[in-house]
Amino acid sequence: MQSTPSAPPQPLTRVLVIGREFPALVLLLLLAVVLTLGSPAFRSPGNLLAVGFDTSVIGIMACGEAVVLIVGGIDLSIASILVLSAGGTALALVAGWPLPLALAAGLFLGATAGLLNGLLVSMLRLPPIVVTLATLGLYRAALTLMTNAQEIGPLAPPFTSMGFGLFPLAVLLLVTVGLSTFMTRSAPGRRLYALGGNEEACRVSGVPVRRLKPLAYGISGVCASVAGFLLAASSGAMQSKAALGYELDVIAACVIGGVSIRGGQGSIVGAVLGAMLLRLLNNALLLFNIPVDWYRMVIAGVLLLAAIGDRLAQRKAEAA
Repeated sequence: MQSTPSAPPQPLTRVLVIGREFPALVLLLLLAVVLTLGSPAFRSPGNLLAVGFDTSVIGIMACGEAVVLIVGGIDLSIASILVLSAGGTALALVAGWPLPLALAAGLFLGATAGLLNGLLVSMLRLPPIVVTLATLGLYRAALTLMTNAQEIGPLAPPFTSMGFGLFPLAVLLLVTVGLSTFMTRSAPGRRLYALGGNEEACRVSGVPVRRLKPLAYGISGVCASVAGFLLAASSGAMQSKAALGYELDVIAACVIGGVSIRGGQGSIVGAVLGAMLLRLLNNALLLFNIPVDWYRMVIAGVLLLAAIGDRLAQRKAEAA
């Protein structure tokens, strides 16, 4: 997937004021004000913590998905990687493994699953949508077979304590800051932007394209693992049917936050803003007793409009 060369990443203050993320920021603030003034239930501590948790899970996944989109790919298997890695950690905990070792095993599973996606895309030059659509079913089926479709649990503290209070939001903040800094301040991060802007130009100039793409997918896998830990901790168990449909929410969050599906443009912060906006919208529908099907319609419409908009922008760039 090629496009015109991407602009270098901008400082956070400039991004939020004039960048692709600005519309998401404005809509987020407006929706937050409307909900604060129009619904006392929204302001309740329990509801705010629930919204914060949902935002953390989707937002952390969106951070990883944004990296893949920036390099011009897509990861439809991200929710299945979440299930596989969190399920592996849950199995290890039930078997009596120490918590640090169980978490390390989950991170290893997530990173390996992501790297496998990236290697298939970069080494064999397979379409990312085909590869990750296949592994979407493969990774979830793997956990189903390992567990005979049974729930893994119950999981005990201190693991379960990670899914409550402000801890998930703290993890989201840490992932956002860390990955945003990596993408904008490090040489590999800037090369990932350049790769999404013009892959052929990167290849001609000696950029190790076949190593960078697996790196992007590996980062996505690690982010899915971290989100999976939070999801398993909050429920005290894990099963292969968890997180169904999350991949659409995650991709929509990235697109709403200004990450281009053509690659080379967007930011980690924008993806998180998109996740916050989507979770607030979902919460608003629940509070005002509006059918949740409207939420799915919004996501579908956003993805379709983004595809149309990016295509028009590509034609404009090619004509210029």
